[in-house]
Amino acid sequence: DATDHVSGKGGLTLAVSLSKDGAAFATITPTITERGNGWYAVALSTAHTDTVGDFALRVTAAGADPTDTIAEVRPRLLDDLAFPVVTGRSIDVDVLGGVGLTAAAIEAVHDEVVEGAFTHRQLMRLMSAALAGKLNGAATTAVSIRDLSDSKTRIAATVDASGNRTALTLDAT
Repeated sequence: DATDHVSGKGGLTLAVSLSKDGAAFATITPTITERGNGWYAVALSTAHTDTVGDFALRVTAAGADPTDTIAEVRPRLLDDLAFPVVTGRSIDVDVLGGVGLTAAAIEAVHDEVVEGAFTHRQLMRLMSAALAGKLNGAATTAVSIRDLSDSKTRIAATVDASGNRTALTLDAT
C-alpha cells in the first residue's frame, strides 16, 4: 500500500513490464491471480523467460508501491532451454509455467556424449537390452543379450568357468 509502504493491498489492477538481458522494459500481459492479503501470482510464459541473462520484472498499480524482482535466466542441460533463478527481492512469480522441449532439444540430449564415446541414446539402448533383453548362452562361455525387439545382439560377452566377463562386445547402433 502506497499509504504506509508496508501493508499489502488487494483488488489492484497490476501493470507488468519486463526487461530481458538488459534490454528496455516492455509491457507484458501475464495471467495474474490475486492470492489474498495483497499477494498476487504472476504466471509467466516461456516467451517471457526464453532469453538467457538478466531478468528484471516491474509490477505497478495505482495506490501501491512498485515491486521489482531481479532474476537471472541460465541455461540448464540444454543450450536452448532456460530456467529463471531468483537472486534478489521477489514477488510470487510462477517462472516455469509450461516450459516445453522442442524436438531438436530432445535430439540434442539424446546425442550428448555421456561416457567415453557413448551418447545418451546409445547407453539407453545398451541398458534396455541388459535389463530386459533376451539372454542366450548363460550356462556357456559365450553369453549374448538381444535388444528388446529381438532383432540384434546388443551385448556379447565371453565369460570364464566362474562366469566372470573376460571380453565384451557392445553394439549400440
